[in-house]
Amino acid sequence: MKIKILSYIRPATKKQYSFFVQNLTKKENIIYCSEHFSVDQTGLPHLYYSFLQKKNTLKNINLSSKDVDDFILRCRLLRNIKRSEALKHLLAMYMAIDKILLKEKPTHVTFQTVDSYITDLIRLISKRRKIKCICVVGTFVNNHFRISSRGEKTLNKKKNKHISKLLPKFLKESYIPDYSKNSIRKPLLTKYKQWFRNLVGSFYFPIKRYLSNDFYNYHYWHNEIICKQYMSLFPPGDLGDKNWEMKLKYKKKPSLYIPLQKYPEATIDYWCEDLELVKYYEFLEKLIKKLHKHFSLFIKEHPDVIAFRPKSFYSKITKDKRITLIPTNINSNSIINKIDGVVIWTGTVGFDSLIRGKAVFGLATPFFANGKRFMKINLKTKIKKMNDHLNFCKKNKILNSEQKKSFDFVAKQLYKGKYKFHKEWSSSNSTDINDIKQMAKSCKHLFKV
Repeated sequence: MKIKILSYIRPATKKQYSFFVQNLTKKENIIYCSEHFSVDQTGLPHLYYSFLQKKNTLKNINLSSKDVDDFILRCRLLRNIKRSEALKHLLAMYMAIDKILLKEKPTHVTFQTVDSYITDLIRLISKRRKIKCICVVGTFVNNHFRISSRGEKTLNKKKNKHISKLLPKFLKESYIPDYSKNSIRKPLLTKYKQWFRNLVGSFYFPIKRYLSNDFYNYHYWHNEIICKQYMSLFPPGDLGDKNWEMKLKYKKKPSLYIPLQKYPEATIDYWCEDLELVKYYEFLEKLIKKLHKHFSLFIKEHPDVIAFRPKSFYSKITKDKRITLIPTNINSNSIINKIDGVVIWTGTVGFDSLIRGKAVFGLATPFFANGKRFMKINLKTKIKKMNDHLNFCKKNKILNSEQKKSFDFVAKQLYKGKYKFHKEWSSSNSTDINDIKQMAKSCKHLFKV
């Protein structure tokens, strides 16, 4: 049987991802799919718009009402428009994707990890048609990536035997994942770039939708919504209490660190099992309300996200006396060493904490969750149970053997190759080219028939 790869791309990811796929097989075995007319080769956008004109119902497709809720609530676009409109677009895109998969008959489908209802539909329909779907995502272990569509744990049968040597470097307080280096080293620049993007995007994307003859394009539409929600005439001021260490030192209750995560983002929208967790700001408020009487809560903004949140959120959180806000530029690893426990959705600060012997309370079960120091919780979890977990981790100092075991748990899921953010990747950069070739070499065995 001849291999045929259907690869989902967008204009911004075309150069990088097409180069990756072309290192997996011959060009004639590849076809590109997209909701963008400019890079699509399958006719997907034409089919989508044609199905929008029809009166489609759930009877036309194999989706339950539970499936529909899941697709709508997880997608940053669909959950922000009227449900009737969301359902209309969901059904039209389902039928369009189903038709191109039936027509093209690929042996494999590949794209970056699911981050929209479009890629989620491709994942689901591929599974139903027994087409192997392979999604790639970068990781916090530098120069390594994973294969995962919705954040799930997957094993690499050809594990890199030398990866365990990275543990000592990872344990250093100064360790920073590649994807965060720029924002941590240049926090002010990141803040102003995010703020300016939202300000300009509030005008740019509505105009782009009208002038492009592609009014319902997912990328333009959801960016218009997000930019308008996050727009502010002025960038946020400095966040954080300079006396946070003093407050931590003289706390009267056990301390918990809650690192904020980027939202909307695949790591929350699609990696959290519980749909309630997808309502990030609402759930954060419920969490603070539950915990603040029993624990000293310390919260820090993610360095990649500063200025990429609703203005009202910053106004509220800076005045919230139930918490202490840590300055954004503080390295999370230095906080972990001073704190009693960490509460995460799926954030990798959880793994940083696990291998340093801290108690980790997970609202979801991320791919790195393992060992006795990780405890899954929800809003109904008893405070006594959380305190017992904190005490257990305090009494049992972590040994190097436990650290190796936790790191190996993650290492078994990794593939060698640096997956750089597409906006920073260049086809004229020899290092970027070699990184992609290494990625393709590492996972080429997955694309066999």
